[in-house]
Amino acid sequence: MISTIAIATSSIVTTLIIVAGVLMIVPLTPLLGAPVLQPAFQQILPALFGGLGVAFVSKNWKIAVAPVILMLVLFIFVPALNSGTVGLMVPVSALFTIVVARILYRKGVL
Repeated sequence: MISTIAIATSSIVTTLIIVAGVLMIVPLTPLLGAPVLQPAFQQILPALFGGLGVAFVSKNWKIAVAPVILMLVLFIFVPALNSGTVGLMVPVSALFTIVVARILYRKGVL
C-alpha cells in the first residue's frame, strides 16, 4: 500500500512539473531564444554524452581508453570536426568501442 501511494504521488508530482513547464514555456520563449544563450544550447548534446561517459568510464575504464584516444586523435588531426559533428562521431565511436571490447574480451583482458 505504501509503495502504491509513493508511485501515485511521484506520478502526480511529475505531471504537475510537466504542466508547469508547458505553461511557462510561452512566456520564457523570448528569453530562451536570446542570442546570448545560443552557445549554451549548442553544448547540450556533448554535455549529456559527457555525463554518460563518466558513468561508463568509471565502471569499465579498460574499454573506455580506446575510444577516448580515437576521438582525441581525430579531433586533433582533423580540424573540420567540431561540436556540430557529434551526431556522426557518436555512432563511429560506439562501433569502435564494441570492436575493441570484443577484442579485449577474446584476449581475456576483460
